[in-house]
Amino acid sequence: MGILRGNGRYANDFAVSMDDLIGFVWSAPMRDLAARLQMTEAGFRKLLSERAVPVPPQGYWAKIRAGRLVPPPPAARPRGPGETGFVMLDRRFGGAIAHARPSPPGGPFASAFVPEDLCDLRQRELDAIGRVIVPDTITTLHSGLTRLTQQELRRRQKYQSTGQQWHRPVFDDAVSQRILRLYNSILRVLSKRGHDGFVYDGSQQLRATVTIGDSNLSLGFSVFATDRRPRGTGGQLSGIRLPAAAPLTLSVTAGVDRHVCASWSDDDDGRLEGKIALIVASLVVEGEANFRNDLRIAEENAKPVLQAIGEE
Repeated sequence: MGILRGNGRYANDFAVSMDDLIGFVWSAPMRDLAARLQMTEAGFRKLLSERAVPVPPQGYWAKIRAGRLVPPPPAARPRGPGETGFVMLDRRFGGAIAHARPSPPGGPFASAFVPEDLCDLRQRELDAIGRVIVPDTITTLHSGLTRLTQQELRRRQKYQSTGQQWHRPVFDDAVSQRILRLYNSILRVLSKRGHDGFVYDGSQQLRATVTIGDSNLSLGFSVFATDRRPRGTGGQLSGIRLPAAAPLTLSVTAGVDRHVCASWSDDDDGRLEGKIALIVASLVVEGEANFRNDLRIAEENAKPVLQAIGEE
């Protein structure tokens, strides 16, 4: 569940429950609902498909007109980790579907997919993920790395044809290649758990954004050089190309303040390759924690407004 976008002319104005949206979609033939919303039927169907909203099967309304029994509308899927449980709709839907009440910031948050206790959620994810092996080479590339690898390929081809240093690939050193393998493994496991993400070149730093439900988290690696000071990644450190065994730290930031909410390192407990299951399980937990924290922040931000209204 998440944001349901119209075409670019409309703002995403208000939240509705998925159950209410499903009820609306199953209340009349699709062409009639689209006309009511001043949309084309194709556009309406596309909008619903993008958000995985179930629609009546073909022949549903013909069966109703014929007096035949039809199945009731399906219930919404239970809220998953990091999901708001709502769908955002633009103003065209304003008179058609009731606005959803805000989720209480104090919970309860539990659903069939999300335990109330975040420790229980972490254990559930660890049990589902199982053991993860990071291969020495990337054999199956996650789609979230496709754009970056294509950029690097174009750089490599340009460098081979010109020999100019500024055309040289940025991430072909041993450390960067290891980071790409780690990112690829993390994203592949996240995808199996129903989440997504992508890796990008952030000013010659290998960065990633992962999406847990409706919560976005930022990931970044730092390399500890021989003086143990953290440095960014991206090919070379002060002109020195580091070996693949250079110790790494993976940090996760969240929220508008970009606070560090979790980190893992190559340390006495092992290398990051052996911690992928823990990392992914923790990312899912952080996505859910970020959702809960956003509810508390929204309530705090609303207090002055509600107080001012009460004083009028």
